[in-house]
Amino acid sequence: MTPERERKLVPVRRVVTGHDESGRSTVLSDEFSPHTMTFPGVPDYGQTDLWRTRVPADNTTSGESCENPTMAPPDGGVVFRVVQIPPDHLFLADFDRTAMFGGLPDGKHAVGDHEVRNATMHRTRSVDFAVVLDGEVHAVLEDGEVLLRRGDTLIQRGTLHGWSNRTDSNCQIAFVLVDAGPSDAGEEQQP
Repeated sequence: MTPERERKLVPVRRVVTGHDESGRSTVLSDEFSPHTMTFPGVPDYGQTDLWRTRVPADNTTSGESCENPTMAPPDGGVVFRVVQIPPDHLFLADFDRTAMFGGLPDGKHAVGDHEVRNATMHRTRSVDFAVVLDGEVHAVLEDGEVLLRRGDTLIQRGTLHGWSNRTDSNCQIAFVLVDAGPSDAGEEQQP
């Protein structure tokens, strides 16, 4: 019998460059990002924020940009993160949608008359660029789903979506979320 694996987020190394006092390029920090957020009751489902900025970005400051991880990118900005999605069978039966998505502005976890095909379905006001780093996951939409494997990409454009990991291993996905206006579905999105 194999012992149950420890359920936690895998640390993500973050190297940040900048300039020293003489203007030469240098490494400012090299560490595991401490900016993590797990979802209530699921210690291995969550995100590690790596960088947040408004656009255009300001490269003249050296301060920390990720002190308060949230799901949405900053207004007029972007967030770069890695999301870890555990196998469905480890959490989905007891998943609390309100605890996970209640922090989204305007309660976008409440999807109105839309069919919730998967308890993780939600909507954000952003264009999300995703690259699967490890494992596989189904991107679940109102009308269908698509299996994504290591190296596959997804451009999620403000749609109602969720994630389904039907394997026995975690899936790691790198995301860049870009703040956006309302979707072409004509629905009002979060501010």
